[in-house]
Amino acid sequence: NGHTVRITDYQDGKLTAELSNASGERWDYYGTFKLSVRDGEAWNPIPWPEDWAWPECLYTLEDGQRMTYVFDLTPLGPLDSGEYLLQTDFRDTGCIETTFRLVYTE
Repeated sequence: NGHTVRITDYQDGKLTAELSNASGERWDYYGTFKLSVRDGEAWNPIPWPEDWAWPECLYTLEDGQRMTYVFDLTPLGPLDSGEYLLQTDFRDTGCIETTFRLVYTE
């Protein structure tokens, strides 16, 4: 569909994603995000602290544009090394998902 989400960084509890639009038309998106961690063959949703949820977002991207979005995950505490799944549930666009791996090095 020309809409993509790509993880570009995780530092100091903040996850940075790049959203891009190559659909041939303007993308007005409004939606929410979910994060899961791989456990064997399954994806386990990461539970949010009480009274905290993913921020909803509302943006417009013209065809060919991209933007960076930073998610503050500090309420979750540090994420462990592993494979993660970020899912975006956008109204009118549907679910877009991307996997990424966190590896900590000295």
